[in-house]
Amino acid sequence: MLPSWFALACLLPAAGPADARDNPVLNDLLNQGVTIGGTAIKLPPPTLADGLGAKEQRAAMEQITDASHPLDRLLRRAVVAPFVLKLSSESTDSANEPARRVDLWFVVYGTLEDVASQDFANRWSDMAGGKDSSDDLPARSGELTAEEIAERKLDQGLGEDEHFLFSTSNLFERARISATRQAVVTKTDESLLVAARVDSRFDNDSEYSNHWQPLARDKAGKLAAGKAQPYAGAAFYAKVTKLAEPAGALFVEYHQAFNEPKDWFHGANLLRSKLPILAQDSVREFRRRLAGEGKGDNEK
Repeated sequence: MLPSWFALACLLPAAGPADARDNPVLNDLLNQGVTIGGTAIKLPPPTLADGLGAKEQRAAMEQITDASHPLDRLLRRAVVAPFVLKLSSESTDSANEPARRVDLWFVVYGTLEDVASQDFANRWSDMAGGKDSSDDLPARSGELTAEEIAERKLDQGLGEDEHFLFSTSNLFERARISATRQAVVTKTDESLLVAARVDSRFDNDSEYSNHWQPLARDKAGKLAAGKAQPYAGAAFYAKVTKLAEPAGALFVEYHQAFNEPKDWFHGANLLRSKLPILAQDSVREFRRRLAGEGKGDNEK
């Protein structure tokens, strides 16, 4: 789940200078939340707000650390530097639609312009999308064109930094999830933020509908998708903040809530066992891509 959703954040171009608090999707996720199983699940506010000095940033980052993840280690300029990942579950009004939460924090070295560059975005999204792909049922992701948006009459009042993103990916060969999200990106001199949520206006769209399908191997051993079922209730935001110290450091945080239908894993706790490995691979690849193809001490 993590790689394809995080890749979507990197598909978006950088916005013009703005206050991240003006991001309407982010504000909704923080104040109203995303509805899962009839229950509103709010995402936490960013760990790092804009406008903080070095001491204030350090104090805020200390709040996510523990004995296994001290701040000095998180700040190491290395591909293998640790990250902090928290997985949690929240009860909802529907026993068949539990809510899952993913919160991830890590540090990379580079510039906000590097993160927002189209070249970096393309290479990262290609890599991350492939994690949830297969030869039988390949993953796909992208952005609706202006023409496609106009055809659906969604261009009225469309903000300059508002986008519609689609993706289809396979989750541990158990479920294939297709969804289209409303996303808004804001950029300040200190940060780049993307907030996105599954858009119910695409629930019954002929090309970009929100649905999931069970996966199974057929008699020939190929992965095949079953009957499509509706899917709703998923949102995330990712924020990259420039640190005052050390020079060149960027603090990345990613917060997500999503609906995990019982029929995906039939009670098995696959996400808790597999997501840490996926997160490690994704964070390390993000660092490699941002640092360029050279290795040097960033690989230590």
